[in-house]
Amino acid sequence: MKRGPTITGLLLAAALGWGAVPAGAEPVLDLAQGSAPAAVTDEAGTLHVVWRDVSVFSQPLRYCRVAAVAPACTPVDISSHVGSDPQLVLRPQDGALIAMYVTDSDDAALDDATMAVVSLDGGTTWSAPTPIGFEDIENIDRAAPSADGGAVDTVASLGDRVLFQRVPLGGGAERRTVELGPREDVLVPRVTHLPDGRPLVIAHYADDRLGTRVPALGADPSDPNAWGSFRQWRTLRDADASAADSGPTGTWLLATVIHRRTPSGGLPVRIWRWGSRGFEDPRTIGALNRAAGQDVGESPGTNDLALDVDLAGRLHAAWGVAPRACRGQHCIVYRRTDRRGFGPPIVYPIGTAPGDVQRRFGIAANGGGSGWIVWGTHSNRIRAVALVTPPLGSRVGSRRIGRRRVTIPDFYGCVPSGGTFVHSVRVDGRRGAQILSVRFFFDAGQPARTDRRAPYSLRFRLTFPPGSRHVAGAVVRYRVPGRKGVRSVRLGRTFVMC
Repeated sequence: MKRGPTITGLLLAAALGWGAVPAGAEPVLDLAQGSAPAAVTDEAGTLHVVWRDVSVFSQPLRYCRVAAVAPACTPVDISSHVGSDPQLVLRPQDGALIAMYVTDSDDAALDDATMAVVSLDGGTTWSAPTPIGFEDIENIDRAAPSADGGAVDTVASLGDRVLFQRVPLGGGAERRTVELGPREDVLVPRVTHLPDGRPLVIAHYADDRLGTRVPALGADPSDPNAWGSFRQWRTLRDADASAADSGPTGTWLLATVIHRRTPSGGLPVRIWRWGSRGFEDPRTIGALNRAAGQDVGESPGTNDLALDVDLAGRLHAAWGVAPRACRGQHCIVYRRTDRRGFGPPIVYPIGTAPGDVQRRFGIAANGGGSGWIVWGTHSNRIRAVALVTPPLGSRVGSRRIGRRRVTIPDFYGCVPSGGTFVHSVRVDGRRGAQILSVRFFFDAGQPARTDRRAPYSLRFRLTFPPGSRHVAGAVVRYRVPGRKGVRSVRLGRTFVMC
């Protein structure tokens, strides 16, 4: 999915002293009509998506796959009488695709049964629907395959209750469920797994209070007595647990903190890692230590959060941004980790109309870190966009110089071709390094300009092609009191044209 540089681009990058070339923004694919998509990405980078179409009387379960090399989607019906939002999991042991839903069948014996359709050949053929669980529920909120691949752990909300059920994949149907307590808020419960294979259920058990429950090690999770009491009560409104079952870096939680605001008025999006006392501030994220902070970004305060962990342990986080904070666009912000921690934010503008607003969106990353973001819209369309590798040169947008910090602000939204772009550097702290100049430039040949006076902000008219993705760079020259010579640091942030 990462585009290779052209010879011209390499020459431009060399001329600028910058190791990056402009990259085209990934197109947003409009796949089909429907709602409530669920998706996975296989090792070849192919996207597999299921959804239901409530506009058709039979309420079919539809499936399509999108190859990374030739984005296209041809939906096929793989079941009918779908009475809930579907779930889709990929079993790592053999690559099997398992789509699950609660049936709305006219057959009284199957009414409200959990059904599964399975593909063992990458979505080419699918089995007939088979009941694998029975419980009086209307919807499966989340599903995750068990560590041995022999079952799928599901969690559902029924009225004000949270229900857990482990459904088998090797034959038969489960009738036992475990009631884990009240559900007091709008957040649907989540289920994931700990490194030791135990299921972990995350839900709101009080107003804006997020709690977790986990069974005892070695115990049968279908036994109600195996589950411990509520743990880790936090004032967190919106959250998503890692969809992958505990990669090499552990089990993670992404959530919105509601008891404090960012300087711009948003709500911090933070990351936690499961430890000896539940979810804790991680000691490291990549090579970044605790002092780097665990804030990933900021959110307007919606339920639009998604988190995935790939088989290499990389974290993939995304959240929605409202038009007022994204230059009039509905946007999704995506960040992934590398060996040094979270990389720069990648912004996907996804539309300006009310019908473009995303609903139930998620990340599906494969073991190599490739993948997709998939969502439904308020206009009942299924859409997807490929995960973008951050352009070279955009990795460092903030640096400490002496006792001060210089930062290029994140660029949300998109810049209209021919429009004005305000390129600036924010300087925090009043003592320490003396800023001598800031040289502003771009990765695609825009003439560089230098500003020698605070607040270090220049306006550029950009004519880059619509849909292209670029890096706005800056070289800050400074002098540290008591030390000889002039020093410099290089900063960069990515942005997209429209």
